[in-house]
Amino acid sequence: ACTWFAAWMVETAYNHGLAWFPLSPAFPQDQTNWVAVWAVVCGLFTIAVVLLGFIINLVINQIRYKEQAKEHKVHNPFRVAKINSAKNFFETLLLAVMIVTSLYIVLYLNWAIFMTDFRIWTLAFKVFDVPMMLPTMVRYAFFFAVWWILSGIANQTYRFKNLPEWATIAINAFFAVAGITIYVAIQYGTFRATGVLWKPTMSLAYIALFPLIPVFIFGAIISRKLYDKTGNIWLGSLVNTLLWTIFTVAGGAASFAYIFG
Repeated sequence: ACTWFAAWMVETAYNHGLAWFPLSPAFPQDQTNWVAVWAVVCGLFTIAVVLLGFIINLVINQIRYKEQAKEHKVHNPFRVAKINSAKNFFETLLLAVMIVTSLYIVLYLNWAIFMTDFRIWTLAFKVFDVPMMLPTMVRYAFFFAVWWILSGIANQTYRFKNLPEWATIAINAFFAVAGITIYVAIQYGTFRATGVLWKPTMSLAYIALFPLIPVFIFGAIISRKLYDKTGNIWLGSLVNTLLWTIFTVAGGAASFAYIFG
C-alpha cells in the first residue's frame, strides 16, 4: 500500500504541490517544493498504515485472549522513536551533523584537488555555496525530516522471522522504491517502444524520481544499520534527512534569490 501510494501521489504532488506549498524567498525552489509536499504526504500515509496495523493487532489480541490479553503484549511500533532526554536528542542531532559534514568535507576536498564531479545524470552530489544556500537547506530540512522520521519508524516495523538481517533489509529497500521504479519503467519503456512518453506532462517529475530510487534504497539501509547501533530511529533518520536535503537543494534551481536568514 505504501509503495503504490508513493507512486500514485507523484502526479498529484507535481500538479498541485506549488499551490499547497507556494514559492517564496524562504522556499525558492519549485521542484524541491513539490517533492517536499510529496514526501510529507507519503510519510503521513505510511505512518497511518503502521498505526492501522497496530490497532488491528490490538483488536485481534483482545478477541483472541479476552481477559488474558494484557499478558500477550502487542509490539508497539512507535517505541523505536522513544527519546530518552532532550540532551540525548541534541547529541544525536550533533552526531548526525558531524557525519554528514565529514562526508561533504571529503566531497569538497575531491573537488578542490581533482575537480571530481560525482554525478550519474540527475544523481549528483555537488559542492555548493555554503553561506548562501545553507539557511535555505535548514528550512527545507524540516519537511524532509517528516518523511525520514516516519519512514524510519515504518522501516523498523517490518521484520521477518527466520530471515537474516540482510534479507530483511533487502525487502524493506525493495518496497521503499518498487512503486516509483515501476512508474519510471512504464514512462520510459513506453517512450522507448513508441517514441512518446506514457505521461508527457510529467516528464520533469519522472526525471526527478530517478535519483530518489538509489537515495531511498540507501536510506533504508542507513536507517536499519544505525537503528541496530543505537536502538532508536533518530540517528538514521537525521542523517538521511540532512543528506537528502543537501543533495536535493544543492542540485535544484531557484526562482528567487537565496536569503541568508
